[in-house]
Amino acid sequence: VNKLLQLKQLVNSGGSKENINSIIDQISIVGNELSSDAVNVSNSFYSSTSQALDDVNNNIDMGLENYNDILEYTRKVVPQLNSLVNTGNSVSEISISHVNKVNKRLGDIQNKLNQLNSNMNMINEKNLDRIIDIMEKNPEISSLLSSPVELKNVQLYNLGLFGYGVTPFFTTLSIWVGVLLLSVILTYECREFEDGTKVSMIQAYVGKLFLFIAISLIQTSITLLGEFLLLGIRPVNIPAMIGIAFAVSITFTIIVFTCVFMFGNAGKGLAAVIMILQIFGTGGVYPLEIVSKRLASLAPFLPFTYAINGFREAIAGPNWAHFLKILVILAVFAGIFLLIAPFKKVFEKQIQQMEDDFKKSQL
Repeated sequence: VNKLLQLKQLVNSGGSKENINSIIDQISIVGNELSSDAVNVSNSFYSSTSQALDDVNNNIDMGLENYNDILEYTRKVVPQLNSLVNTGNSVSEISISHVNKVNKRLGDIQNKLNQLNSNMNMINEKNLDRIIDIMEKNPEISSLLSSPVELKNVQLYNLGLFGYGVTPFFTTLSIWVGVLLLSVILTYECREFEDGTKVSMIQAYVGKLFLFIAISLIQTSITLLGEFLLLGIRPVNIPAMIGIAFAVSITFTIIVFTCVFMFGNAGKGLAAVIMILQIFGTGGVYPLEIVSKRLASLAPFLPFTYAINGFREAIAGPNWAHFLKILVILAVFAGIFLLIAPFKKVFEKQIQQMEDDFKKSQL
Protein backbone atom coordinates (compact mmCIF):
# COMPACT_ATOMS: atom_id res chain seq x y z
CA VAL A 1 0.00 0.00 0.00
CA ASN A 2 2.87 2.41 0.84
CA LYS A 3 4.51 1.69 -2.49
CA LEU A 4 1.30 2.55 -4.28
CA LEU A 5 1.08 5.89 -2.39
CA GLN A 6 4.69 6.70 -3.29
CA LEU A 7 4.01 5.89 -6.93
CA LYS A 8 0.98 8.14 -6.87
CA GLN A 9 2.98 11.07 -5.38
CA LEU A 10 5.78 10.66 -7.95
CA VAL A 11 3.36 10.67 -10.80
CA ASN A 12 1.55 13.76 -9.43
CA SER A 13 4.81 15.63 -8.73
CA GLY A 14 6.39 14.66 -12.04
CA GLY A 15 9.11 12.52 -10.58
CA SER A 16 11.80 11.00 -12.64
CA LYS A 17 11.19 8.03 -14.79
CA GLU A 18 13.84 6.00 -12.99
CA ASN A 19 12.14 6.47 -9.63
CA ILE A 20 8.76 5.58 -11.08
CA ASN A 21 10.13 2.39 -12.69
CA SER A 22 11.86 1.48 -9.44
CA ILE A 23 8.62 1.81 -7.52
CA ILE A 24 6.78 -0.21 -10.19
CA ASP A 25 9.41 -2.97 -9.96
CA GLN A 26 9.05 -3.07 -6.21
CA ILE A 27 5.23 -3.25 -6.53
CA SER A 28 5.60 -6.07 -9.08
CA ILE A 29 7.87 -7.99 -6.69
CA VAL A 30 5.34 -7.57 -3.87
CA GLY A 31 2.51 -8.71 -6.23
CA ASN A 32 4.49 -11.79 -7.22
CA GLU A 33 5.07 -12.60 -3.57
CA LEU A 34 1.37 -12.16 -2.81
CA SER A 35 0.43 -14.34 -5.78
CA SER A 36 2.88 -17.02 -4.66
CA ASP A 37 1.52 -16.87 -1.11
CA ALA A 38 -2.04 -17.08 -2.41
CA VAL A 39 -1.18 -20.13 -4.48
CA ASN A 40 0.51 -21.78 -1.50
CA VAL A 41 -2.45 -21.00 0.73
CA SER A 42 -4.84 -22.32 -1.92
CA ASN A 43 -2.85 -25.52 -2.33
CA SER A 44 -2.62 -26.00 1.40
CA PHE A 45 -6.38 -25.40 1.81
CA TYR A 46 -7.23 -27.78 -1.00
CA SER A 47 -4.94 -30.53 0.27
CA SER A 48 -6.14 -30.39 3.88
CA THR A 49 -9.64 -28.95 3.85
CA SER A 50 -10.87 -30.84 0.76
CA GLN A 51 -9.95 -34.21 2.29
CA ALA A 52 -11.73 -33.24 5.50
CA LEU A 53 -14.81 -32.21 3.53
CA ASP A 54 -14.77 -35.53 1.66
CA ASP A 55 -14.62 -37.38 4.96
CA VAL A 56 -17.46 -35.28 6.31
CA ASN A 57 -19.47 -35.93 3.13
CA ASN A 58 -18.88 -39.68 3.40
CA ASN A 59 -19.92 -39.64 7.04
CA ILE A 60 -23.06 -37.71 6.14
CA ASP A 61 -23.89 -40.23 3.37
CA MET A 62 -23.41 -43.17 5.76
CA GLY A 63 -25.52 -41.41 8.36
CA LEU A 64 -28.28 -40.83 5.81
CA GLU A 65 -28.22 -44.51 4.82
CA ASN A 66 -28.50 -45.51 8.48
CA TYR A 67 -31.36 -43.06 8.91
CA ASN A 68 -33.10 -44.58 5.87
CA ASP A 69 -32.77 -48.08 7.38
CA ILE A 70 -34.11 -46.78 10.68
CA LEU A 71 -37.04 -45.11 8.92
CA GLU A 72 -37.81 -48.28 6.95
CA TYR A 73 -37.74 -50.40 10.11
CA THR A 74 -39.90 -47.81 11.84
CA ARG A 75 -42.49 -48.08 9.04
CA LYS A 76 -42.68 -51.84 9.66
CA VAL A 77 -42.78 -51.57 13.43
CA VAL A 78 -45.43 -48.84 13.62
CA PRO A 79 -48.36 -51.09 12.39
CA GLN A 80 -47.30 -53.79 14.83
CA LEU A 81 -47.18 -51.26 17.63
CA ASN A 82 -50.64 -50.02 16.62
CA SER A 83 -51.94 -53.61 16.61
CA LEU A 84 -50.36 -54.19 20.00
CA VAL A 85 -52.01 -51.05 21.31
CA ASN A 86 -55.40 -52.18 19.94
CA THR A 87 -54.93 -55.63 21.48
CA GLY A 88 -54.01 -54.04 24.76
CA ASN A 89 -57.14 -51.93 24.62
CA SER A 90 -59.29 -55.01 23.88
CA VAL A 91 -57.68 -56.98 26.69
CA SER A 92 -58.17 -54.04 28.97
CA GLU A 93 -61.86 -53.82 28.06
CA ILE A 94 -62.34 -57.59 28.57
CA SER A 95 -60.50 -57.44 31.88
CA ILE A 96 -62.66 -54.55 33.00
CA SER A 97 -65.79 -56.49 31.96
CA HIS A 98 -64.69 -59.59 33.89
CA VAL A 99 -63.76 -57.51 36.89
CA ASN A 100 -67.20 -55.91 36.83
CA LYS A 101 -68.85 -59.35 36.62
CA VAL A 102 -66.74 -60.64 39.49
CA ASN A 103 -67.60 -57.58 41.53
CA LYS A 104 -71.28 -58.14 40.79
CA ARG A 105 -71.06 -61.81 41.80
CA LEU A 106 -69.20 -60.89 44.94
CA GLY A 107 -71.89 -58.35 45.71
CA ASP A 108 -74.60 -61.01 45.25
CA ILE A 109 -72.69 -63.42 47.48
CA GLN A 110 -72.29 -60.71 50.08
CA ASN A 111 -76.04 -60.03 50.01
CA LYS A 112 -76.83 -63.74 50.40
CA LEU A 113 -74.36 -64.05 53.25
CA ASN A 114 -75.96 -61.07 54.95
CA GLN A 115 -79.39 -62.64 54.46
CA LEU A 116 -78.13 -65.96 55.82
CA ASN A 117 -76.60 -64.18 58.77
CA SER A 118 -79.87 -62.44 59.54
CA ASN A 119 -81.72 -65.77 59.28
CA MET A 120 -79.18 -67.49 61.51
CA ASN A 121 -79.78 -64.88 64.16
CA MET A 122 -83.21 -66.41 64.65
CA ILE A 123 -81.59 -69.71 65.67
CA ASN A 124 -80.58 -69.22 69.23
CA GLU A 125 -80.72 -71.31 72.35
CA LYS A 126 -84.15 -70.05 73.31
CA ASN A 127 -85.74 -70.89 69.96
CA LEU A 128 -84.04 -74.30 69.84
CA ASP A 129 -85.42 -75.19 73.26
CA ARG A 130 -88.88 -74.18 72.12
CA ILE A 131 -88.63 -76.33 68.97
CA ILE A 132 -87.45 -79.34 70.99
CA ASP A 133 -90.36 -78.94 73.42
CA ILE A 134 -92.86 -78.85 70.55
CA MET A 135 -91.35 -81.94 68.88
CA GLU A 136 -91.37 -83.89 72.17
CA LYS A 137 -95.04 -83.09 72.70
CA ASN A 138 -96.05 -84.15 69.15
CA PRO A 139 -93.80 -86.85 67.50
CA GLU A 140 -95.70 -86.50 64.22
CA ILE A 141 -94.11 -83.10 63.70
CA SER A 142 -90.60 -84.63 63.78
CA SER A 143 -91.60 -87.29 61.25
CA LEU A 144 -93.11 -84.59 59.06
CA LEU A 145 -89.90 -82.56 59.20
CA SER A 146 -87.75 -85.61 58.41
CA SER A 147 -89.85 -86.57 55.37
CA PRO A 148 -92.10 -83.67 54.33
CA VAL A 149 -93.01 -85.38 51.04
CA GLU A 150 -94.18 -88.99 50.82
CA LEU A 151 -93.61 -90.69 47.49
CA LYS A 152 -96.06 -93.33 46.36
CA ASN A 153 -95.00 -95.60 43.51
CA VAL A 154 -97.78 -96.69 41.20
CA GLN A 155 -96.92 -99.37 38.64
CA LEU A 156 -98.60 -98.44 35.37
CA TYR A 157 -97.50 -101.48 33.38
CA ASN A 158 -97.01 -105.10 34.36
CA LEU A 159 -93.24 -104.90 33.81
CA GLY A 160 -92.01 -104.38 37.34
CA LEU A 161 -90.14 -107.68 37.64
CA PHE A 162 -87.00 -108.28 35.63
CA GLY A 163 -88.50 -111.45 34.16
CA TYR A 164 -91.35 -109.48 32.62
CA GLY A 165 -88.88 -107.09 31.04
CA VAL A 166 -86.79 -109.78 29.31
CA THR A 167 -89.67 -112.09 28.33
CA PRO A 168 -90.40 -110.36 24.98
CA PHE A 169 -86.82 -110.68 23.75
CA PHE A 170 -86.15 -114.24 24.88
CA THR A 171 -89.53 -115.48 23.65
CA THR A 172 -88.81 -114.01 20.23
CA LEU A 173 -85.31 -115.50 20.22
CA SER A 174 -86.55 -118.95 21.28
CA ILE A 175 -89.08 -119.05 18.44
CA TRP A 176 -86.41 -118.18 15.84
CA VAL A 177 -83.94 -120.71 17.28
CA GLY A 178 -86.67 -123.38 17.30
CA VAL A 179 -87.38 -122.85 13.61
CA LEU A 180 -83.65 -122.84 12.83
CA LEU A 181 -83.22 -126.18 14.64
CA LEU A 182 -86.15 -127.57 12.66
CA SER A 183 -84.35 -126.71 9.42
CA VAL A 184 -81.33 -128.65 10.68
CA ILE A 185 -83.29 -131.71 11.85
CA LEU A 186 -85.84 -131.96 9.04
CA THR A 187 -85.04 -132.09 5.34
CA TYR A 188 -86.45 -129.41 3.10
CA GLU A 189 -86.38 -131.65 0.01
CA CYS A 190 -89.42 -133.58 -1.16
CA ARG A 191 -88.99 -137.16 -2.37
CA GLU A 192 -90.64 -138.28 -5.58
CA PHE A 193 -93.62 -140.62 -5.43
CA GLU A 194 -93.13 -144.32 -6.14
CA ASP A 195 -95.47 -144.19 -9.11
CA GLY A 196 -93.22 -141.59 -10.73
CA THR A 197 -95.47 -138.60 -10.14
CA LYS A 198 -93.35 -135.47 -10.22
CA VAL A 199 -93.71 -132.82 -7.55
CA SER A 200 -93.44 -129.22 -8.69
CA MET A 201 -91.29 -126.71 -6.88
CA ILE A 202 -94.32 -124.83 -5.58
CA GLN A 203 -95.90 -128.03 -4.26
CA ALA A 204 -92.69 -129.04 -2.53
CA TYR A 205 -92.31 -125.56 -1.03
CA VAL A 206 -95.89 -125.29 0.25
CA GLY A 207 -96.05 -128.86 1.55
CA LYS A 208 -92.82 -128.64 3.52
CA LEU A 209 -93.66 -125.12 4.70
CA PHE A 210 -96.94 -126.27 6.30
CA LEU A 211 -95.09 -129.07 8.07
CA PHE A 212 -92.53 -126.62 9.45
CA ILE A 213 -95.28 -124.19 10.51
CA ALA A 214 -97.22 -126.91 12.33
CA ILE A 215 -94.18 -128.07 14.30
CA SER A 216 -93.15 -124.46 15.01
CA LEU A 217 -96.61 -123.69 16.43
CA ILE A 218 -96.28 -126.70 18.73
CA GLN A 219 -92.88 -125.42 19.90
CA THR A 220 -94.33 -121.95 20.48
CA SER A 221 -97.23 -123.38 22.49
CA ILE A 222 -94.80 -125.27 24.73
CA THR A 223 -92.79 -122.05 25.20
CA LEU A 224 -95.91 -120.12 26.26
CA LEU A 225 -97.01 -122.84 28.68
CA GLY A 226 -93.56 -122.80 30.28
CA GLU A 227 -93.72 -119.03 30.70
CA PHE A 228 -97.24 -119.08 32.16
CA LEU A 229 -96.92 -122.12 34.43
CA LEU A 230 -93.24 -122.41 35.33
CA LEU A 231 -92.01 -118.81 35.21
CA GLY A 232 -95.25 -117.27 36.42
CA ILE A 233 -95.55 -114.69 33.65
CA ARG A 234 -98.98 -113.07 33.80
CA PRO A 235 -99.66 -110.89 30.75
CA VAL A 236 -102.36 -108.27 30.97
CA ASN A 237 -103.97 -109.75 27.86
CA ILE A 238 -103.34 -113.49 27.44
CA PRO A 239 -105.19 -113.82 24.07
CA ALA A 240 -103.02 -111.03 22.66
CA MET A 241 -99.94 -112.85 23.98
CA ILE A 242 -100.98 -116.09 22.28
CA GLY A 243 -101.94 -114.28 19.07
CA ILE A 244 -98.66 -112.40 18.73
CA ALA A 245 -96.69 -115.57 19.57
CA PHE A 246 -98.39 -117.59 16.79
CA ALA A 247 -98.03 -114.68 14.33
CA VAL A 248 -94.31 -114.43 15.12
CA SER A 249 -93.94 -118.21 14.82
CA ILE A 250 -95.54 -118.30 11.36
CA THR A 251 -93.53 -115.30 10.14
CA PHE A 252 -90.19 -116.65 11.36
CA THR A 253 -90.93 -120.09 9.91
CA ILE A 254 -91.63 -118.60 6.48
CA ILE A 255 -88.43 -116.53 6.61
CA VAL A 256 -86.12 -119.33 7.77
CA PHE A 257 -87.67 -122.04 5.59
CA THR A 258 -87.52 -119.82 2.49
CA CYS A 259 -83.80 -119.18 3.07
CA VAL A 260 -83.14 -122.91 3.49
CA PHE A 261 -85.37 -123.88 0.54
CA MET A 262 -83.63 -121.43 -1.81
CA PHE A 263 -79.99 -121.83 -0.73
CA GLY A 264 -79.85 -125.24 0.95
CA ASN A 265 -77.26 -125.57 3.69
CA ALA A 266 -76.01 -122.07 2.89
CA GLY A 267 -79.52 -120.85 3.74
CA LYS A 268 -79.16 -122.29 7.24
CA GLY A 269 -76.03 -120.24 7.72
CA LEU A 270 -77.82 -117.19 6.30
CA ALA A 271 -80.66 -117.67 8.82
CA ALA A 272 -78.11 -117.83 11.65
CA VAL A 273 -76.43 -114.63 10.42
CA ILE A 274 -79.80 -112.85 10.24
CA MET A 275 -80.55 -113.96 13.80
CA ILE A 276 -77.24 -112.56 15.11
CA LEU A 277 -77.80 -109.31 13.23
CA GLN A 278 -81.25 -108.98 14.79
CA ILE A 279 -79.97 -109.65 18.31
CA PHE A 280 -77.58 -106.70 18.09
CA GLY A 281 -79.69 -104.52 15.78
CA THR A 282 -82.78 -104.50 17.99
CA GLY A 283 -80.94 -103.91 21.27
CA GLY A 284 -82.23 -107.13 22.84
CA VAL A 285 -83.33 -106.38 26.40
CA TYR A 286 -81.90 -102.85 26.15
CA PRO A 287 -83.38 -99.76 24.49
CA LEU A 288 -82.22 -98.75 21.01
CA GLU A 289 -80.83 -95.48 22.35
CA ILE A 290 -77.79 -97.25 23.83
CA VAL A 291 -77.12 -99.31 20.68
CA SER A 292 -74.72 -98.17 17.96
CA LYS A 293 -76.42 -95.77 15.55
CA ARG A 294 -75.47 -97.93 12.56
CA LEU A 295 -77.11 -101.00 14.08
CA ALA A 296 -80.07 -99.03 15.42
CA SER A 297 -80.74 -97.72 11.90
CA LEU A 298 -81.42 -101.33 10.81
CA ALA A 299 -84.07 -101.91 13.49
CA PRO A 300 -87.09 -100.83 11.34
CA PHE A 301 -86.15 -103.48 8.75
CA LEU A 302 -85.76 -106.42 11.18
CA PRO A 303 -88.65 -108.74 12.19
CA PHE A 304 -87.29 -109.02 15.74
CA THR A 305 -88.12 -105.34 16.33
CA TYR A 306 -91.84 -105.81 15.75
CA ALA A 307 -92.00 -109.22 17.45
CA ILE A 308 -90.46 -107.83 20.66
CA ASN A 309 -92.77 -104.80 20.61
CA GLY A 310 -95.77 -107.08 20.07
CA PHE A 311 -94.92 -109.17 23.14
CA ARG A 312 -94.42 -105.99 25.18
CA GLU A 313 -97.86 -104.78 24.14
CA ALA A 314 -99.46 -108.06 25.20
CA ILE A 315 -97.67 -108.22 28.57
CA ALA A 316 -98.11 -104.56 29.58
CA GLY A 317 -101.56 -104.05 28.08
CA PRO A 318 -102.04 -103.60 24.35
CA ASN A 319 -102.55 -100.38 22.50
CA TRP A 320 -104.72 -102.02 19.86
CA ALA A 321 -103.87 -99.61 17.06
CA HIS A 322 -100.17 -100.21 17.60
CA PHE A 323 -100.70 -103.93 18.14
CA LEU A 324 -102.59 -104.36 14.86
CA LYS A 325 -99.91 -102.34 13.06
CA ILE A 326 -97.30 -104.81 14.34
CA LEU A 327 -99.33 -107.77 13.04
CA VAL A 328 -99.63 -106.12 9.62
CA ILE A 329 -95.88 -105.50 9.42
CA LEU A 330 -95.14 -109.13 10.36
CA ALA A 331 -97.54 -110.22 7.60
CA VAL A 332 -95.63 -107.99 5.16
CA PHE A 333 -92.34 -109.70 6.08
CA ALA A 334 -93.94 -113.11 5.54
CA GLY A 335 -95.43 -112.01 2.20
CA ILE A 336 -92.08 -110.72 0.92
CA PHE A 337 -90.36 -114.07 1.54
CA LEU A 338 -93.28 -115.97 0.00
CA LEU A 339 -92.90 -113.87 -3.15
CA ILE A 340 -89.15 -114.41 -3.49
CA ALA A 341 -89.36 -118.21 -3.07
CA PRO A 342 -90.08 -118.87 -6.81
CA PHE A 343 -86.77 -117.17 -7.69
CA LYS A 344 -85.07 -120.42 -6.69
CA LYS A 345 -85.28 -121.44 -10.36
CA VAL A 346 -82.76 -118.73 -11.27
CA PHE A 347 -79.85 -120.43 -9.50
CA GLU A 348 -81.29 -123.91 -8.83
CA LYS A 349 -78.49 -125.67 -10.75
CA GLN A 350 -75.72 -123.92 -8.81
CA ILE A 351 -77.40 -124.67 -5.47
CA GLN A 352 -77.97 -128.31 -6.43
CA GLN A 353 -74.33 -128.67 -7.49
CA MET A 354 -73.22 -127.22 -4.16
CA GLU A 355 -75.52 -129.61 -2.27
CA ASP A 356 -74.18 -132.61 -4.20
CA ASP A 357 -70.61 -131.59 -3.42
CA PHE A 358 -71.57 -131.18 0.23
CA LYS A 359 -72.98 -134.73 0.32
CA LYS A 360 -69.87 -136.12 -1.37
CA SER A 361 -67.68 -134.48 1.27
CA GLN A 362 -69.63 -136.50 3.93
CA LEU A 363 -69.52 -133.54 6.33
